[in-house]
Amino acid sequence: MRAKEKEIQGLFDSSEEFRAITRPTAAFITFEEEDAKLLAMSNNKREKKFYGKNLEFLDASEPTDIIWENRYLTRNAIFWREICAWIVIAILMTGSFFIVFYISGLSAKIARVFPTVDCETLLSNYG
Repeated sequence: MRAKEKEIQGLFDSSEEFRAITRPTAAFITFEEEDAKLLAMSNNKREKKFYGKNLEFLDASEPTDIIWENRYLTRNAIFWREICAWIVIAILMTGSFFIVFYISGLSAKIARVFPTVDCETLLSNYG
């Protein structure tokens, strides 16, 4: 580990190698006015060079385009949360099935004990 640290320190001690490994590759630029942004965007057609690379300006997305909720969650965490949600849904659906099944059986049992009666016929026969 000490040898690797010395190798890394050697890269920082050499100014040429330090410049090679710390070359900027991207920047986020904020303009105070729209005109400056439009001027920068119009420079895309020109072949301006910075550190030997062509400059390319891209328009940033609007802050309202980004869904900021749950940005701290990884894909793995989201996957496992979805699995837990599906398990809870399955348990609730199974429970509701058994409750409906039990109530319908109870209703059939009550219907056998107390059958429906035609009251009009009883009234006409017995007054």
